[in-house]
Amino acid sequence: MTSDGDQLSSGAASSAVVRNVSNISGKLTQAFYRLQGRKLVRSLRISKSFRVFDLGSGSGFLKPIFEEYGAIYHGIDTDEKSVAMARELYGPEGFQCGYFPQDVRLEEVDLVISLSCIDEVPDPVAALKAIGGLIGPSRGRAVIAVRNGSFPAYSLKMLVERVGFKRPSLVRDASYDCWIERMKEAGLRIVHVSPYYRPWFTGFSVSGVKNTLYRIANWVLPTRYCYMLQFSVAKP
Repeated sequence: MTSDGDQLSSGAASSAVVRNVSNISGKLTQAFYRLQGRKLVRSLRISKSFRVFDLGSGSGFLKPIFEEYGAIYHGIDTDEKSVAMARELYGPEGFQCGYFPQDVRLEEVDLVISLSCIDEVPDPVAALKAIGGLIGPSRGRAVIAVRNGSFPAYSLKMLVERVGFKRPSLVRDASYDCWIERMKEAGLRIVHVSPYYRPWFTGFSVSGVKNTLYRIANWVLPTRYCYMLQFSVAKP
């Protein structure tokens, strides 16, 4: 017969295991995001004193990477917990909790970077126009990563939603062609479109496995059908 004390001890041990796994998962995820971020920032050829605005900064992992190149970083996110974590990890300066564009007081920046954020706002075109208003007319540019509704798995999900087998998502994933039209409507010139790769590891979860499989799918799919797109844009 198991005593109440044994049950409590077993429950405490189980909780400790869950916490340890969660901590390990979180640290590994952060490490992979930093690795992916370093690769991305290196490709952007950042100059010293570059003014960078990170829209949807999350836990702030890009800040120290940009600062290694001498950039001046400012990030904004609507999630208070993410902003608090960013300040704890990378210092209080450069992180703001608020909404874009109404809470942003920056005049002009050299680079706007937004990774999987514009595809979650109610009016993507308005957000893209606001980004266009931030980047300078000469060397100013933006790098915007969005989900692609043309990706076969997303197309299938939308079909399942349309026939009523699944509750419709609050945010609809726009297709490759739709994103092209949105960029043009916002008055942005598309310099380059490429696949965007999430980090290999995004936690011990179904979502983490899914993202890994999606990333592998990008190896064989043409860009217009990849699960995420990375747009490099500038003023006309």
